[in-house]
Amino acid sequence: DYGIILLQMDVNFEAPYVLQLIKNKKIIKELPLIGNQQLNFPNLNPGEYELHLIVDENDNKKWDTGNYLKKQPPETVIHYQKVIKIRPNWDNEILWKIRL
Repeated sequence: DYGIILLQMDVNFEAPYVLQLIKNKKIIKELPLIGNQQLNFPNLNPGEYELHLIVDENDNKKWDTGNYLKKQPPETVIHYQKVIKIRPNWDNEILWKIRL
């Protein structure tokens, strides 16, 4: 009754980042990562999921809003361009190329 996401991350930057798997606007998984990754999200309930990537410039494992007075912009958030539909007994293989 569950589905799987097999995710290949192809990034062209060295900064750490936080990957979020989201369903119904709630974070299901949140992983701090660096560099290219192969990830497996097994046992997902059927439904629609989203992927967000936060470029974690200060390596504090969360999104920062920035500081106007110090002229620091907020950390970059990149959204996977498609909604991922999980179906029972299906594997979703995704190659996500991220270029900054």
